[in-house]
Amino acid sequence: MSIIEKFRLDNKVVLITGGGGLLGKSYAQAIHEVGGIPIIADLANTNIAQTAKIIGPQADSMEMDVSDKQSIKVGFEYVATKYGRLDGLINNAAYNAPATSKNSPNFVEFEDFPYEVWQRSLDVDLSGAFLCAQEASVLFKRQKSGVAVNISSTYGNVAPDQRIYRTLTNENNPSQRFVKPVSYSTTKGAMINFTKYLAVYWAPFGARANCLTLGGVFDNQDSGFVEQYKERTPLNRMAHKDEYAATMVYLLSEASSYMTGSNLVIDGGWTAW
Repeated sequence: MSIIEKFRLDNKVVLITGGGGLLGKSYAQAIHEVGGIPIIADLANTNIAQTAKIIGPQADSMEMDVSDKQSIKVGFEYVATKYGRLDGLINNAAYNAPATSKNSPNFVEFEDFPYEVWQRSLDVDLSGAFLCAQEASVLFKRQKSGVAVNISSTYGNVAPDQRIYRTLTNENNPSQRFVKPVSYSTTKGAMINFTKYLAVYWAPFGARANCLTLGGVFDNQDSGFVEQYKERTPLNRMAHKDEYAATMVYLLSEASSYMTGSNLVIDGGWTAW
């Protein structure tokens, strides 16, 4: 097999949770381009069927709520029935509370952070990944193959630099500062060790698990925030939305066949200083 062929995903079935989002779409497009079958899983209001149609004929979609165990079970049954296998799982779904709206829970100090937001983050970001991995594990064991890629963040490796958010203002109370929430760092940090657990557990069955830790992606954020982020990053910019897609293909493909339990950091150098 040539080097280029190792990166192919011909007819490999890959389920992407949160697939209707900015990065989920990018992963799906890349998987499709190298011959794979991306299954875009997301909530009902994310236009996933249209997204799949735009990506191409092999792309598929299904409604799935990763905070709902039964919804996950139904989703994986759909995959098993239609395709008979699952070659890859991308645990990409995440709950992001609104950043700058007047109702945002991010304009509170840690001491006042709402428990319900904390719990929602755990349900989606962490428990959702756990439940999906459980369902994938059944198929991976049976096949004696499979790859999971869990998504973490710079703030899963280091604490948030709260200084870069100082230009964000609360519509109701301009004196209240924005605080990057504790739930985000907690769930993203947990994903790294969750990945190591899966890698060791799955190794005897020929399946792998790795973590992809991402820096911030430009998505028309507040200009003041973007400037602060650039100043804090050695490459002096945020990531473009398609800059992680090739790495995702690598992690899902035979090109990374000896890689498991690893945390691959792509953050523009943020954690290098």
